[in-house]
Amino acid sequence: MKIQQPVALVTGAGSGIGRAIALALAAKGKYVLAVGRTESSIRQTIEHIRQAGGFGQAVVCDIADMDQIDVVNIS
Repeated sequence: MKIQQPVALVTGAGSGIGRAIALALAAKGKYVLAVGRTESSIRQTIEHIRQAGGFGQAVVCDIADMDQIDVVNIS
């Protein structure tokens, strides 16, 4: 899949301010990479984005763990 719009990577996107930022960026036409430690919460964020007509992808990753950061692959 080739992403055609600007991409926004949002950490902590599973709840609170991170989720609000992800939703706001999606509303502005960004493809959102929602990053968080809890799969269910970031998937909910992506579901909210898609329901509003936006696009994005959930990425489970703890950015405090350097071993996990190398696994994030955007295609």
